[in-house]
Amino acid sequence: FGYIGPDKNGQLHYHNLSRQVDTSYKFSELNIWKVFDTDTEVIFYSVKYLFRYQKKTGKFKITTLPENTFLGFMVNDNLYIGNFDKGLMMLTDNKVKLVQGGDFFAKNDIFGILPWSSEELFINVGGMGFFIYNNKTGKTKPFENTPLEKETNEFFKSKQVYFTTFIYKQVIGIATIGDGAFFMTRDGKIIEHFDHDQTHLIPDNIVTSIYAEQEGNYKVVWLTTNKGIAKIEFDLPIFNLYNEFGLSDIPVKIANFNHSYYFSTFSGLFKLSYATNYPEIKPIPEFENKTIYSVTPIENENIKQLIVGTTAGIYKVTEDGKTNYIDKTENIIPNQVLYDKKFPNSLFVGSERGIKRLNYIDQKWQLDTSFYPEITSFIAWLSIDNKNNLWIATLNNGLIKVDLKTGQKSYYDKSKGLPSINSPVLYNLNGHIFVSGDFGLYAYNSQLDYFQPSTFFGNKFATSPIHHIHQIDRQTFLVESRNRIHKIIVKQDTIYTDDQIFRRLPEMIVKDIYTDLTKTIWIASSEGIFVILPISNYIKHFDPNIKIPYFPFNVHLSRFTSAKDDSSYFFGNFPKIIIENEDTIYHLSTSQPDFIKPVLPFKFNDINFRFSSPYYIDEENVLYSYKLEGFDEKWSKWTNETKAVYTNLKEGSYTFKVKAQDVFGNISLTTNFSFEIEPPWYRTIWAYIVYFIAIISGLYFIVKFYTRKLERDKKRLEKIVQERTAEVVKQKDEIEGQKAIIEEKNKDITDSIRYAEQIQVAVLPTPTEDLSKHLEFFLYFQPKDIVSGDFYFTKFINRANLFLAAAVDCTGHGVPGAFMSLLGVTFLNEIINKTDVSHTDQVLNHLRDNVIKALNQEGKEEQKKDGMDMALIAFNTETGIIEFSGANNPLYLFRSNDKPALESEKKFEEDENITMYEFKADRMPIGLHDHADIPF
Repeated sequence: FGYIGPDKNGQLHYHNLSRQVDTSYKFSELNIWKVFDTDTEVIFYSVKYLFRYQKKTGKFKITTLPENTFLGFMVNDNLYIGNFDKGLMMLTDNKVKLVQGGDFFAKNDIFGILPWSSEELFINVGGMGFFIYNNKTGKTKPFENTPLEKETNEFFKSKQVYFTTFIYKQVIGIATIGDGAFFMTRDGKIIEHFDHDQTHLIPDNIVTSIYAEQEGNYKVVWLTTNKGIAKIEFDLPIFNLYNEFGLSDIPVKIANFNHSYYFSTFSGLFKLSYATNYPEIKPIPEFENKTIYSVTPIENENIKQLIVGTTAGIYKVTEDGKTNYIDKTENIIPNQVLYDKKFPNSLFVGSERGIKRLNYIDQKWQLDTSFYPEITSFIAWLSIDNKNNLWIATLNNGLIKVDLKTGQKSYYDKSKGLPSINSPVLYNLNGHIFVSGDFGLYAYNSQLDYFQPSTFFGNKFATSPIHHIHQIDRQTFLVESRNRIHKIIVKQDTIYTDDQIFRRLPEMIVKDIYTDLTKTIWIASSEGIFVILPISNYIKHFDPNIKIPYFPFNVHLSRFTSAKDDSSYFFGNFPKIIIENEDTIYHLSTSQPDFIKPVLPFKFNDINFRFSSPYYIDEENVLYSYKLEGFDEKWSKWTNETKAVYTNLKEGSYTFKVKAQDVFGNISLTTNFSFEIEPPWYRTIWAYIVYFIAIISGLYFIVKFYTRKLERDKKRLEKIVQERTAEVVKQKDEIEGQKAIIEEKNKDITDSIRYAEQIQVAVLPTPTEDLSKHLEFFLYFQPKDIVSGDFYFTKFINRANLFLAAAVDCTGHGVPGAFMSLLGVTFLNEIINKTDVSHTDQVLNHLRDNVIKALNQEGKEEQKKDGMDMALIAFNTETGIIEFSGANNPLYLFRSNDKPALESEKKFEEDENITMYEFKADRMPIGLHDHADIPF
C-alpha cells in the first residue's frame, strides 16, 4: 500500500509506504480492503491488522485485530469493526473494543454502517436485514417501525446486500451481489432498481460499491461491478423507456386512456404497465403487426373509447379492454383522426383519399358518405378553430378550410400567403390557426383571410424550421426545431425560453408530445419514449423542500507540451510544498504555484495545451472555450475540441485560460496557467547592449570623418559664395529696373479694366422701385474678376405686365466675357422693345441670330464658337403665369406641397412641406451650333 502524489513538475508517482513497515508482516498474504482518512492518520485496513500512518510523524502505528474480523466502517470519525465472534467493535485509544450492546451482532457479518441520527446507526447485517443501533443505550431494533419498512426489510433479507451509502440524506444506495443496485428512501420506499437483465444500464448484477458525486445541480452515481464501472445520472427528472422495457419499434403517437398510457408504432399498439417493479410496455395482441397511424381517446358522457387508426381500418378499444372494428365494409386508412369536444359525437378522419366523418348514432359509429366526397387529396393534418372551421392540411395541395355550419369551403395556397403547399404542419394554438415547416412559422389572419409570417415564438423561431409544436397551457409551448426541443413561455410583454432540462435530450425526430394532468411530459421520438417530470430534480419528488446546492465544476489542464518535439512542461497537476519531518513533500494543489511557471526557450515557441472537464452528465457534449492572454484578443468559440495549438509565439509572458460549458449551459470555473517564452539570443538584453555599443562607436567614427570633410568643404564654399554674391548684386539691380517698368504698365491695364467695370455696371439693368409693387425678388451678382463674363438681365414691361429676368453665362472670363455681356445686354434690350416679340423662346431665337451676325460666325473651323448659356423667364404679374426658355441652363421651381403637383422630369423632396421641380433647358447655346437652325 502507499499513495500517489506529484513531483515538483506535477507528474504523479506511486510512493510505496508498506516498505516502512516491519518485513515480518507478510503483505503478500494480506488483502488491504479499505483505506480510511482522518485528520491525524490514514488507516490501511486488512482483516488482521490496521496499518495506521501518522500524518504528523510519518510513522506507522499497527493495531492487531481479533480473529474472524470482517469489514470496517468509518462513521462520524469513528472506526467501527465487525467481528463474527464478538459482534460490533470500535477502535478506541489505539485498541479495538466491543461497543455497548455490540454482542447483538455476534455470529453475523456486518456489510454496512451508516449514520442515522446523532445517536443511531443504520446497520446492514448479511442475511438478517437492516437494524437501527443506538450507540448511547446500546439497544438494537430491526428497521421495521412502519409496515413499509417491515416489507422492505423482508425484501432485502433475501438479497445479498454488500454495500450501503447515502446518495442524499433522504436516499440510500444499496449494492447487492447478484441483484444489481437499489435506491431506497429513509422511510423504506424503493424508488429505483438498476438490474442488468432489465435495463442494461449496468454491465453486471454483482455490484460491490456505490459512490455519489454532485455535478452542478445533479448527482452522478458510480457503481463498481464485476464487469466494470457503471455511471447513472441519478436525479435528472428525465427517464427513457428503453427498448428493453418491451417497446420494439419507434413510437409514433401517445395517448392516455382509462388511466393507462398507449403508444402506437408501425408494428402495433403497446400499453404501459407497472405490474412489477419495472415499467413494462406490452403489445396488445389484436394490433400485432399492424401499422398504427393514430390513437385518439374519447371520454365524454356518452362515449369512453380509444379510437385506433390502422392500415386495416379504424378500431375502438372500450373501457373493459375489448377491441372492435368500427366499420368492416369501409376500408379507411387514417393518417389523422380528430376528436373535438365541440362535436362530441363526431370523428373527423383524414386519409390518403380525402376527408371522412364518422357519427356516433345508436351506440355505433356510422360513416357519413355525404361529407365532402369531392375532397380527394392526401390528408396530413386536421384541426378545428374557435369559429368551428375545420382546417385540412393536404400533402401537396395546401390547406382547405371548411365551415362546419354553412358547409362553405376555402382553399389556401401561395396566393393566400402560404410559403409552401407541400406538407404544412397545422396547429390550433389558443384558438388560432398556425402552420409550420422548414420555412418557419406562419399565422392565419382572419381579417385579411391570409397567412402571414409570425413572431409568436419570437424572432428566433420565426424563420427556423419547426416540425412539431405542443401546447402545455395558454403560455407554455414545446417547439421542436432542428431535432431539438425548446420550452417557450409566451407572456403578454415578453417571450423567453427555458431549455435547460431539455438540453439533456439527444438530437431526435419528435413524433408526438403529450402532457398529463400532473404536467409530466411524454415525448415519442426516434430515440424512444422520454418522460420529463415537472420538477427541477428527481429527488424533489420525495422531498419537495430539499435545498440542493449548486457545485461548480472545473476544467483540468492535463498537459502542456512543445509542438516541435513533444516535450512536456506540465503534467496536469499543480503541486504545493509541504515540509513534514524536515522532508519536502509535494501535495496536490488547485492553483499554479510560482515555482512551476515554465520558461521556454524561443525555439520552442510552438506549444500545445490539452484539457478536459471531470463533469459526467452527458460529458460528450461538454464544450470548451479558451484564450491565451498576451496573444488572443477574445475567447475562442465553444467547441468540443480538447486541445489548443499556438505557433510562432513572440517572447513574453502568457496566461492560458480555459473554461467549459455543460449540456445545461452552465459555465465552469476558469483554469489559468502562466508561462514565459524567452526572446531569441539576438533580442536579449546582452544583444541590445552590444548593438548599442556598436551603434555609438559607428556614429563616432562617422561624425569624425564627416567633420573633417565639412571643414574642407567650408573653405571651398566660402570662396564660391563671394563670387556668387557679386553676381547676385548685379542681377538685383537689373531686376529692380525691370520691375518698375512692369508696375507702370500693369497700372495702366488695371485702370482700363476698372473703367470697363464702370461701363459694364452702367449697362446692367437696375430694378425700379415700381417693380417691388408686383414682385418680391433679389439679385446676387459677384464677379470672379474685375469685370465679368456672366451677367443678369431684368426688365418690367408695363404695357404687358410682364417681368423678364435672365441669368446668362457668356463664353470666356474677364475682359473677353465682359465684351460678350455688353453684346448680350444690348441685344436683349433691342429684342424686348420689339412689339412682335411676346414669348421667351422668340427672345432666345432673336438673340442667337444677333450674336451669330455680330460675331460673323460662319461655321469655319478656325472660328471660335463664342456664345452664351442662359435661362430666361417671363412672369405675368396679373395672371401669375410664368414662361421659361433656356439655352443649356435649367429652371428650378420650389413649390409648396399644399398646391397641386407639377409635371417635370425630376422632383426632389426638400422637406415635408416643399418640393423642388427641375425644368430642363434646350441643349444648345446662344450662338453658332450644330442645331442652330432649330428654334428654342
